Amino acid sequence: MGSVNAAIIELQGDPAVVDILRQPPATPVNKTVSVVTTGTRAAVAADPRMDPNLAKLLDALGGWKPQSRTYGDEKGFENSMRRYLGDRGITRGDGYEVKRRMTLALKRGRPRKLTPDFVFWGKLLIEVKGHMSRSADADRALGQLYRYLLAWKRVGPSILIVCGECDAHLQDFIIGHVEMLRAAPFNMPVTVFFAS
Repeated sequence: MGSVNAAIIELQGDPAVVDILRQPPATPVNKTVSVVTTGTRAAVAADPRMDPNLAKLLDALGGWKPQSRTYGDEKGFENSMRRYLGDRGITRGDGYEVKRRMTLALKRGRPRKLTPDFVFWGKLLIEVKGHMSRSADADRALGQLYRYLLAWKRVGPSILIVCGECDAHLQDFIIGHVEMLRAAPFNMPVTVFFAS
């Protein structure tokens, strides 16, 4: 938890970050939800108040069982999601677009290159993380997510997808941070999806 808080404090001291925090998000926070699980995914996707891109992706992920050949391998979970969505026509045709490893720039002295796992339809940022069994895993994921959210706030919503096992204590920790990022002064339209 310490490294995440230190990263947030450090980034907030930057005038560019303060400017981002003052601006409203492209997608209002109330058009997203803080937490989705496999059990709540269908209800969230069907909610007419949801951001349409978020709802579309959550609907498409119905029935997805994240798999990775190597325990905790994030690349394996990314490939699993890409294959699953591809089999359902989401990653090709029908006007859908998936841009993997799209570079985003966040200015803090000099441009920073950030590479999220996926960007769907040019409006929905996805970061996929594997098994969360150590505090360091959650710290790394949340620090990285915060930088993406700063760069993406004026574009659309973001989802942190946690695949596989997640320690209950760390799950509560992640949910608490996501709820903090959704509240003032951050106002980040972010959702965590525990896809296990």
